[in-house]
Amino acid sequence: MKRWLIPLMVLSLALSACSTPGETDDNKEESLNPNARREGYDFVNNQGHIPRTDRYDEIGFSRQQGNKGSNSGQNDVYFSRSALAKQISNLSTRLPQVDDATVVVTDDKVLIGVKSGKGKVSDKILHEVRRTAWSLTPRYYRVYVTGDPEVRNQLNRIGKGSQQHIRMTDDRMEGLVERMKRGNPMNKHIPDHPSPGTVDNRND
Repeated sequence: MKRWLIPLMVLSLALSACSTPGETDDNKEESLNPNARREGYDFVNNQGHIPRTDRYDEIGFSRQQGNKGSNSGQNDVYFSRSALAKQISNLSTRLPQVDDATVVVTDDKVLIGVKSGKGKVSDKILHEVRRTAWSLTPRYYRVYVTGDPEVRNQLNRIGKGSQQHIRMTDDRMEGLVERMKRGNPMNKHIPDHPSPGTVDNRND
């Protein structure tokens, strides 16, 4: 009788060692922890492999029931502004004529300065950059795009300042937004999207 008791105890200990201490259900199911160490990917800019074309071998999934957790009264919605800015600039530079894209993301605005190695950036390309940003941002965000080299350089300085923990004042930000609003209204190639915003064609 003791012969099968010892292997059974070993198996029981092995199974208990595989479980994570303190892990609870919390009425949630999600696929944000794809590796053994449960390190979550950023949902905007994960480092996953290129998907295969013959099947869906990796998907995003989340399920939650109610707000029964201990932190149900807190707002836990969050995304990385740095990852969002990187993704917008990355996709923007894949567009024709766009050789450089500088992106600043705040709590409710996306400011984009683009440059073309062939000279002036066309109105259509500016709108394509804007559509690209729209496709990645929450609906309440305002998206501003410009080809003005002075504004682009200013956005670059803002980005470098943020890396040194230098905060931008509200007045300075609003002044920059107003400057990006000035210029030709560009009534053609307007995308069918409800998000507000402005495109500035001052890129001479």
